[in-house]
This record gives sequence, C-alpha cells and structure tokens, in this order.
Amino acid sequence: MKVQSVNGSYARVNIAILGWSLDEALTNEVLIVAGGAEKHSDAFLLKVKEGEAWLFEYGVLVCWNVGESDRQKLLFKINPIVIDPIDGTVSEQFSFETDPEKEFRVHNDLLTLPSD
Repeated sequence: MKVQSVNGSYARVNIAILGWSLDEALTNEVLIVAGGAEKHSDAFLLKVKEGEAWLFEYGVLVCWNVGESDRQKLLFKINPIVIDPIDGTVSEQFSFETDPEKEFRVHNDLLTLPSD
C-alpha cells in the first residue's frame, strides 16, 4: 500500500533546522498556551490544518503532509522562540510511502516506511 497525495504523487515530509534550541519560557507561552500544542518528551505536536508537524527542543521542525503556506506560517510563529537561529533555515524535503511488505529504506529522496 502506498500513501499518495491528492495529485497522485508521494506524500511529502519537510525537515528544517531552525537553530540550536528553543527558549523554554517562550515555547510554553507561544506553543502550548497560545497555539494549543502538545508536549511529548523532547518534542511538541503542533496544531496544523492538514498533516502533522513536530517541533523538537533542539531546533528542528518536521512536517508530514503540511502545505507550503501552513509550513511558512509555522516558521513565522516559531521564529521568536528559536535560540541562535540559523541564517537562511536549512531544510530538506523528502517523499515517503508506506508499505507493510517492505523494510524501512531510504533511497534518493524517497523514504519507505513499513507502516503508517
């Protein structure tokens, strides 16, 4: 079974390195109180219209199937809480598929996951 987006292409995952870490006090205020995020260990599950977005305490944002405009809004919202932001955010974009008959694999820019 392959997970595909509406336009028939593979689903997308975006990974962005924003900075070295997050300001703990601002993170609570901006993400949890104002944004409704949920804290899980060293990451925050962010509220997005579609897809899933995780912000890690070490300054990395991972978005699964989040549209570009929503991702840009998240980056704008998150920017004030990033400690020592990296000039010109470093990001990568990958495609992914799920297939219970295959092992985890990374080939070129395609991630194969055994389940969703």
